[in-house]
Amino acid sequence: MRALRIIAAASVVLGLTAGPAAAAGPYQPDGAIRPAGSAREQGDGVYNADGSEQTIVTRIGPRGVGDFFVTIENDGTQADTFRVSGSNHTSRFTVRYVLEGREVSTAVKAGTLQVGPLEPGEERVLRVRIGARTSVRPGAAHTARVVARSTTGDTVDVTRAKVVRPLYSRDQERVLDQINQTRASHGLGRLAMNRALAEKAQSWARHLVSIGRLAHSDVTDGAPPGWEALGENVGYARDLAEMHRGFLGSSGHRANILGRFNYVGTGVAYGHQRVWVVHVFMRR
Repeated sequence: MRALRIIAAASVVLGLTAGPAAAAGPYQPDGAIRPAGSAREQGDGVYNADGSEQTIVTRIGPRGVGDFFVTIENDGTQADTFRVSGSNHTSRFTVRYVLEGREVSTAVKAGTLQVGPLEPGEERVLRVRIGARTSVRPGAAHTARVVARSTTGDTVDVTRAKVVRPLYSRDQERVLDQINQTRASHGLGRLAMNRALAEKAQSWARHLVSIGRLAHSDVTDGAPPGWEALGENVGYARDLAEMHRGFLGSSGHRANILGRFNYVGTGVAYGHQRVWVVHVFMRR
């Protein structure tokens, strides 16, 4: 077994697409959902009881909040009143519902909120806020279902608001994309992100910021068992694009990026007016 160790030169982003609209009858609630800050809705004209094609996923931090708006519209041909129900809180996540400025969480969770009567084409907007009750671990998620049911025709429509604390930051994912795009341009297979390697790389990137200089980790420390080869790139630059160009301009770093590995972990940290990047490669 061998470890490739190269030190860098110091100079150097779910919503689903809605399908075709179903035919509405005389009594048809229609739920459509969008994240706060966006005008694009999912689920307009789509009617089902499982939330498929009517789901929005938002990334949150360890104690973050996901904010959503659900438009409840009467798509039927007759005036109707809808009974609205929604998911409850859990030990890790809170769920709040606000109807046009009025707190309605208790009624929604009990399934007793009534919206209407609404004329055909008339709508109301329900705000859904899902928050982490305590610091949640990477990979944690919670989904709130909002069910709008006709009190006359018993037809339903379901939307889903989901928050996820991702396993990896957007910067870690961007660095992974840089690596895999380069490999693809050379006819090489993609590397899968390995969680243990990513945690190691992220921890080391923060360490580099703390000491303010480049250094290598003990590349075997924290590596998953059964590895055949390991490699590590470390470096800093003004931004991630410059850093990737710097790695590709160095024969050793480039050899790791294009090497015979099948897993990688990426780490990104900021400090000293620089971005510090760590790649940890593995073959097993």
